[in-house]
Amino acid sequence: MSQTRVKATKGTELVDRLTAVANAQELDEVGVGRLRREARLLMRADPVAAHTVLGGLASISGNIAQVREHYEAARRLSASPSETLANYATALSSAGEMNDAFHTILQAHELSSDNPRILKAALALALQSGQFLKGCELYRRWNKLCPDQPMADEVIMTAAAKAVERHAFTEAGVQKVIRLAQQVRLQADIRQAEGVLWAVDGHPDDFQFEVHVHASPKQAVDLNEALADRIVTDDELMADAGGKFVAMFIGTKIDGRDARATP
Repeated sequence: MSQTRVKATKGTELVDRLTAVANAQELDEVGVGRLRREARLLMRADPVAAHTVLGGLASISGNIAQVREHYEAARRLSASPSETLANYATALSSAGEMNDAFHTILQAHELSSDNPRILKAALALALQSGQFLKGCELYRRWNKLCPDQPMADEVIMTAAAKAVERHAFTEAGVQKVIRLAQQVRLQADIRQAEGVLWAVDGHPDDFQFEVHVHASPKQAVDLNEALADRIVTDDELMADAGGKFVAMFIGTKIDGRDARATP
């Protein structure tokens, strides 16, 4: 096996381990430290992978300055800028920078418009960042690119976009709710698992945005109380999306296990 192949394989291995660490219910601090050391040792041989891993680890700790530093370096050096930008977007979303994450994945999509994985990631970030109108445009692109692979979230994206068009609330208001939710989560040093948007039955202008977090139900209750305090004291937001686009934290950790996992 050539040396080049060995280096590439090691970089891929570290990136895969980063993904596993980021998605784990319990944060493995020892594993994080080991991964950080190995990434630094890889800097000469594969700087793109090294910066990708270090930027991803920074996103887990919410250090947005280091996220940007490492991913901008990876972007300058990368021979596959669209893939690097897609990873950058993932790191930004983990660090709570949802709007920046969405605009970054859009850049990746424009560079590789025929890449379904990147377009799928853009659709997910459109929903989780409150970019519903642009999300509908992206779904039209998806349906042309992958006509035999319809996606269920197109229904909720369309419903939210129609609510915006009816002036039930503004996208700016939704994005502020999401931004406040991310700020509350980060201040509590809790990692996000995923965000899920639901329409309220019988109320076409009302939506619930569930923010699933690696935390216990009790911790989620505390987060919800902190978020509600931030929203109800903002008169402008309450007149916009505050009462119709309701963000709610859901704790996924019960007795130390992921409640979403199949027994």
